[in-house]
Amino acid sequence: LVAHGKAQERMYFCSHYWGEYFRDFMVTIDAHAAHNGEGLRANYWICVYAVNQHQIELGHRLCDSPFYRGLQGSRATLLMLDKKADALSRLWCVFELNETLQKLKHPLEVWTPLGRVGTGLVSSGPVLQALMRVDTRKAKASHPVDQRSIMNHVAGLDENQG
Repeated sequence: LVAHGKAQERMYFCSHYWGEYFRDFMVTIDAHAAHNGEGLRANYWICVYAVNQHQIELGHRLCDSPFYRGLQGSRATLLMLDKKADALSRLWCVFELNETLQKLKHPLEVWTPLGRVGTGLVSSGPVLQALMRVDTRKAKASHPVDQRSIMNHVAGLDENQG
């Protein structure tokens, strides 16, 4: 992240699905920042703003991708869910969660526009029901090469196998 020619600290990596409503996405960011007392000081790594979506250079391995580098430099990952938990149907989100928990050992926080999952306003309802039904083996990527690489990586196989 660069602002005014200087690199910025990546405080939070946002793992999300771009099919969600932008308003809900921003309400979730605002709720997270307010909950943590961060205000405008908080820096969020959001792929559409951090990576040129028309010329994404993923590298030869997933650890070379801008998504992994964004995760690596963050202090926590925010999984941002809509009421159907659609982010968990996206394989890149599964990759981000796997790296957060398994490799980087970073904290993971699950948030919705109503607040953090497991707290007062988000302790039951459609989001929790969707979380209980999620099967990440069914998650999809837009490109077949990404699909194969991520599935292999998460399974502990050579990313380029197959």
